[in-house]
Amino acid sequence: MFVAITLIIAGCAVLAVATFGKNFSVGDADAMTSWDRPRSRWSRRPVSLIAGLMLLGIGIKSLISN
Repeated sequence: MFVAITLIIAGCAVLAVATFGKNFSVGDADAMTSWDRPRSRWSRRPVSLIAGLMLLGIGIKSLISN
């Protein structure tokens, strides 16, 4: 139940960042040092919205199934 609530909170936080965020960065997950490259304009908000909705959906599904 704790994981489901954490996923719901994280999903809401990601949706808030997708809505109100202005500067999105991308980096190499292997290097962990190059997180300063700007993300392209057409994909920054939709990618964040999809990730937030997925976290929210998984959290709600886990909460309902318990």
